[in-house]
Amino acid sequence: MAHATAVLKPLSSLRSHGGRSSVSGATVTVFGGTGFLGRYVINRLGKMGCRVVVPFRGDEIMVRHLKPMGDLGVVNFFDMSIREPEQIEEAVAGSNIVINLLGKHFETSRWSFQDVHASFPAVLGTICAEQGVDRLVHVSALGASASAPSAWARSKAVGEENVRAAFPETTILRPAPVFGDEDRLLNRIAKLSRAFPLLPLVDGDAMQQPVFCDDLAKAVVEAASNRDCAGKTYSLCGPKVYTNLQMAEYVFKVSCTHGPCRLTSSCHASQRHATPRRTPRRTPRLPAAACPGDRRRQQRRRLAASHRDGVRHRHFDPAQPLAHARPAEDADGGHDHAYGCAGH
Repeated sequence: MAHATAVLKPLSSLRSHGGRSSVSGATVTVFGGTGFLGRYVINRLGKMGCRVVVPFRGDEIMVRHLKPMGDLGVVNFFDMSIREPEQIEEAVAGSNIVINLLGKHFETSRWSFQDVHASFPAVLGTICAEQGVDRLVHVSALGASASAPSAWARSKAVGEENVRAAFPETTILRPAPVFGDEDRLLNRIAKLSRAFPLLPLVDGDAMQQPVFCDDLAKAVVEAASNRDCAGKTYSLCGPKVYTNLQMAEYVFKVSCTHGPCRLTSSCHASQRHATPRRTPRRTPRLPAAACPGDRRRQQRRRLAASHRDGVRHRHFDPAQPLAHARPAEDADGGHDHAYGCAGH
C-alpha cells in the first residue's frame, strides 16, 4: 500500500486569521531579511502564522529586531554565505516559498554587483528547481536593463534573466525607489542637508515615483501567495511622481522652519540646482575648538605635559604683563623661575 507523503501547504491555500500565534503550515525562506524591506516582509508573514527562515551573515545583533515579528519558534535564523551552494541548499530545504530580497547599492572589495545581483539568483533558482519549491519571488529594480548606463542596473537585468532561466515560474518584482523610516532615499537627503550648507542636485528635474516600504512588502507577500502571479514580471510604483528637487524641498519642509531657496546655475550642458539648508530649530553648536569643554581639556593636557617635564605651570591671563605674574613655588617652599608659561 502506498504511503501518503506530507506536502507543505502553499501560502495561497491558507486563509487563517489567527494572527502571529496561528500556524499556517507554510515555511518561507527570506534571503535579505535583515535589510530595509526584509523586516516589513517578515512582519507580514509573521502575522499570517508562517514559519520564516532568515539566512544571514554577521552577528546575532543584526537579526535581533526580527524575533518579535512572530511567535516563539516562528522566526528562525541561519548563518550562511551565498558563496556556499551547500549552505544555500540547507537554507531552502523544507521551504515551499522562497523570497529573494538581496541587493547592494555599492560594490566592495569582497562583493560585486555581479556576485549579488547576477550569480546568486542563478544559483538560487537552480536549487529551488531541484528541491521542488512551490513559489519563488525575486525582487529586482525598476531601472533594470541590459543597456542601462549604470553597472548596478545592468547587473539587475542579468539577474532577472538568470533566475528566470533556472526557475521559469519565478515572479519578478521591479520596485521604484522605496521610502520609509529606514530608507536611503529621504534619509540621505536629510543627512546631507545637516552636514552641508548646500544640497547639490545634479538632476533636479529628474522624475521618480517612490513606493512606500510596507505597500511593497504587501505586494511581495501577495506575489508569493497568488499562483496567478507565477512566471510574470511586475513594475511597482507609488501613486505620485516627484522630481528630485521636490523631494529635497519636502525633506526641508518637514525638518526645518524656513522655506527653501533655490539656486540655479548652468554647468556645461546640464542644469544643476542647489537648495541651501535652512536655519534649524535649535541653535547650532560652536566649532569643536571653540567649545569651553575642549579648551579645558587642552589646558589639562598642557598642564599634564608640563608636570611630566618637571615644571609646574600656573594658569594666568595672557593679557596680564609677565612682570605682574606671581611666581610658582617649589615643593620645598622656594621659588623657581617658571611663571605662567614654558619659559621667561
